[in-house]
Amino acid sequence: MIAFFPASVKKLRVLNRGAFRAIAVIFGALTVALGTWGAETVFARSAGKWPANDLELAQLVGLSLLLGLGLLTSLVLLGRLMGYRRRVERAREEELTLLAHAALTDNLTGLGNHRAFHENLDRELERRARSESPFSIVMLDLDGLKQVNDALGHQAGDERIRAVADCIRATMRVVDSGYRIGGDELMVMLPDQAAWRAYAFAQRLQRKVSRHPTRVSVTCGIAETAHPDDADRLIRKADLALYEAKRSGRRVAVYSDSLAPKPAEPAAQRATRHQQRLLATALARAVDAKDAGTRNHCETVSELCGRMAATLGLDDARIERLRLAGMLHDVGKIGVPDRILRKPERLTADEAATMSSHVLIGHAIVAAAELEEEARWVLHHHEHVDGSGYPLGLRGGEIPLESRIILVADAFEAMTADRPYREGCLTKVALAELDRLAGAQFDRACVEALRTSLHLTTDTHPIDTQVDAT
Repeated sequence: MIAFFPASVKKLRVLNRGAFRAIAVIFGALTVALGTWGAETVFARSAGKWPANDLELAQLVGLSLLLGLGLLTSLVLLGRLMGYRRRVERAREEELTLLAHAALTDNLTGLGNHRAFHENLDRELERRARSESPFSIVMLDLDGLKQVNDALGHQAGDERIRAVADCIRATMRVVDSGYRIGGDELMVMLPDQAAWRAYAFAQRLQRKVSRHPTRVSVTCGIAETAHPDDADRLIRKADLALYEAKRSGRRVAVYSDSLAPKPAEPAAQRATRHQQRLLATALARAVDAKDAGTRNHCETVSELCGRMAATLGLDDARIERLRLAGMLHDVGKIGVPDRILRKPERLTADEAATMSSHVLIGHAIVAAAELEEEARWVLHHHEHVDGSGYPLGLRGGEIPLESRIILVADAFEAMTADRPYREGCLTKVALAELDRLAGAQFDRACVEALRTSLHLTTDTHPIDTQVDAT
């Protein structure tokens, strides 16, 4: 172990040995002097004439001074020796701390390594079992890293990995922790954070990564702990969410039971669902590109719809279809003129009528993709439970439940997300507004499902609960 100590520690040990030698010399000299003095004293006393003259008196005084000086010097050296020993022990403890940190740190990124992740994950799961407070993990995968390594070399790939690690550190709270667990796989652990907060974190991270000069991009899969849960199951959930995000072309996906493998599902049906997801993602990206102020709006609404539907007890197949409809709910805006779509002020009556037509256009587009049920939900997602909505003025139960869910998710995201012309409001404020209009514009059960599914019971700053849209 000494071989690992820094040079300063070795110097301290050399000084310690020097101090011991000095003390030994002093005490040796004192021993000789006192021995000689003792012999002379005995002889003098036997003769009855000590001290007999001034010289002997001077010797007595000198030996006394020598003894006092030696003892004083020895005490000083012993004090310094004890100080050196404390410094050696402190340096040893610091070096051991550095070694322990190095054993848990990834050399390339400075994040925690594979071992650190699993140790901390086990600790969080134990805490979860005691306190039942949720926590989430985010699994990240760098897009196209192999192609970068092949085309530009591994040094360029390493630069992109470090860039993502820097973005992770810039996005995390103090209590969060990041890890590199494999070549291009990174993890973030978010204590006391439910999946929605983790989703908001992933969206903020996506924004930082997209602005980095290296032009790197990442895909994120999120999993929230269930009770009971173990490390392997939680990691498997995050991996399935990441796989779903990559397959569907989305930036972020959150695990739900609807993503679990279905062995009995025919291959043709799986292929069809995959194509539908790709189509929905492409259309949602087209809408977001058309209206730059609502970046990621469709993906966020889709995620909110899935969480609300699970809270309301819908089955997995229906939840998956609702997620698809949530992704496509604004696809009709492709047919709305940009001057209306991007206008920050209140629309005129004619402009509002043109904007309202997006549900009809969206219905036609989604139906053309042979998604008849989803098209119907998109058509009615601006109907109000009191009959004041459009396009048909349906009331209460006449409105499909899925459409009522989409309306609440759409309104919540619109209120909490930033826009170029205004900042998003606090989650508390958005929920209060939904409560105020529950029973008139919004379905009360859907509002409560949103509140329950997001685990949002306290007032927090928007950055902790909303998804950045700029």
